[in-house]
Amino acid sequence: NIQASLGQTLVLYGEPVGTPEEDRTLADACVDGFFQRTDQKPQFMASGQLFGSPIFAYDNGKEKPTEQCHVLVWLNRHPETLKLVEKTSLSFFHLLCCRSKILFAYDQARWCYRQTRGLYSQLEQEVKGFKELATQRDTRLEQLKQKLTEMPSKTVDYAGYLRDMEDHKNAIAFGAASPIATNDYNYDYWLNKIREYSLEDDSIEFLEDFLNQRTKRFEKQIETDLNYLKPGQQLFDQMLGSIRGIVDIEQAECDRALEKALRDKEKADQAREKELESIRHQEQKAAEKREKNLERWITLVGTGLGVSGISSQTDAKPVESIIAQLYSKESLDCPTAGVTPCLTYSVVFVVVHVAIGAIAALIMNRFIKSVSK
Repeated sequence: NIQASLGQTLVLYGEPVGTPEEDRTLADACVDGFFQRTDQKPQFMASGQLFGSPIFAYDNGKEKPTEQCHVLVWLNRHPETLKLVEKTSLSFFHLLCCRSKILFAYDQARWCYRQTRGLYSQLEQEVKGFKELATQRDTRLEQLKQKLTEMPSKTVDYAGYLRDMEDHKNAIAFGAASPIATNDYNYDYWLNKIREYSLEDDSIEFLEDFLNQRTKRFEKQIETDLNYLKPGQQLFDQMLGSIRGIVDIEQAECDRALEKALRDKEKADQAREKELESIRHQEQKAAEKREKNLERWITLVGTGLGVSGISSQTDAKPVESIIAQLYSKESLDCPTAGVTPCLTYSVVFVVVHVAIGAIAALIMNRFIKSVSK
């Protein structure tokens, strides 16, 4: 096995010396001898006759091209065989090449099916998980956005695998609408070329069966796979559209909620600012009032003290005259007059002048109030 990328067909040619009844035994021995050191020995599949000589087909049944091995054992028992082989060698080569291409296309289609089936299983899990999304809006929105990020690539891969399966089906199918001739058509073409040189007793059903049975089975299998997987593409598209719609709605609601929260915060900040401004204004007014009251008290006290001081320094000294009349029998000269007259005089003197200052302060207070109004 040379692990050819498109598979391989080995043609073992021999000229037997025994009887025709021993040909199958000889062919089996050739295959056994050729593959005696491997466990991938091809098994007998069919037999026929081409150009008057028996031919036996063996195959190991592998689908993977690098593991496929197709063997033809051709035993020359007719004098025209070699001449006809020389004339049809190119047709025979193209026939076997088309066979390998058909098997390769089918293997690639099966690989695409496995990949698509894996994506389909993931899609089924996504559908189940879609019903188990978090109830909290922010968490659910993040989960949906994550799915919206992952699913488009899966959707593209899914569609790509389906397209490739269609291409591989067209590469196999006879008469399919394809920009190039399919391998099925080419196989039939080169088989007819070989038939043109076949002898009357030839039997090439084993070559015809590959076209009429295996390729038709390949086409049917790929068609079945496509019919199974195509609804998944629609489900992918529908789910992706649903997620986009939900994300748009959820995002719009979140934006509105955020906008409302910002407006509420702005209103609260404005109300708080107004409240603080009102407090500052009240404090400022209270400070101004305290300052005015302090200035008024300073003015009143200054006025009272000033008037009291002025009245105490007048030359007429009315307080002394009043006290002299009240205490006419006693002298007011201190300290010779004694303690009682001196104290009496001092107290009365202070009280009278303080009263005069207080009266002046009250008058000034009324004046200030009338002016401030």
